[in-house]
Amino acid sequence: MAIGSLVASVALLVAGTAANGPIFAVAIVIIQVAGTLVLYDAAFTALVQVTGTEARKRITHLTLIAGFASTLFWPLTSWLDATLGWRTVFVVFAVGNLTICVPLHVLLWRLGRILPQPADGPLPEHAPARSPVLAMWLTTIGFALSGFALAAILAQMVPLLSAVGLGAGALLVSALFGPAQVLVRFVNLLLGAARHPIGAALLALGLVPIAIAALAVGAPAASAAVLFAAMLGFGSGLKSIVQGSLPLALFGRGGYGARLGVMASVRQVLASVAPFSLAFLIETLGVRPALWIIAAVGFLGLLCLLQVAGLVGNTPSADFEVNPP
Repeated sequence: MAIGSLVASVALLVAGTAANGPIFAVAIVIIQVAGTLVLYDAAFTALVQVTGTEARKRITHLTLIAGFASTLFWPLTSWLDATLGWRTVFVVFAVGNLTICVPLHVLLWRLGRILPQPADGPLPEHAPARSPVLAMWLTTIGFALSGFALAAILAQMVPLLSAVGLGAGALLVSALFGPAQVLVRFVNLLLGAARHPIGAALLALGLVPIAIAALAVGAPAASAAVLFAAMLGFGSGLKSIVQGSLPLALFGRGGYGARLGVMASVRQVLASVAPFSLAFLIETLGVRPALWIIAAVGFLGLLCLLQVAGLVGNTPSADFEVNPP
């Protein structure tokens, strides 16, 4: 994470001072690569390494705090752009990464070396009842398909809402997404700490296609759009948590970082083509058929997680209690 913050600092500085388009484009690509070293997946792994049995709770805390990122930095970035210009915005963020993020990540690395290391190995009470390999790939594919649906919508949310008839209200409705993410993470922190994360995972992956279907059915009614934004925010907010906590609960701390890396790779490959896929579907079939297809992809992700719920020996509605090792 420290290396990622340093690389991000340099890339942001290059983007802000780029003399031409190709240099700027390369800098943007490097920024995205650096993101894989500093965002949720890397942070979850660091928490597991440092906090051991407390990791699941700390993952929830982290996602709750990080839920405010867009709420704070979208308006801040807009204000800085209007005040200082876009190039200065990149430079300011480069300095912030260098002076704030790099030292914090170095401190976290040192804590990981100083603090007693938790024992590796699976958590027997959390492991799938049978076929962990199958559970691993079902979980990976389930999150990836749901991530595809979510990425497709989020990349074009405002234009999409405008296309289904919301007009000027599209921006206002889309602003509900961020607060919904924070709210559901807070509720999960209060109510979900004593439960196996498979329940929250099923809810998260179910909310995404339901939200998209609600928009396809109800738009341009404002109530349908509000329901869509809220449910999508709830699904996205929970999904950010369970993508870190569910693999930990199912397979334990041993090899957690490598396992999360595999899962993230599959997820990000699908997410990278999702916006183009949605645009193609809209151009070819129209907005509403495209929404139904994207919702169907998200539903397939839910079906994968339902199979994982079966592998842990419970039904989707069961109450999964967590017993710390």
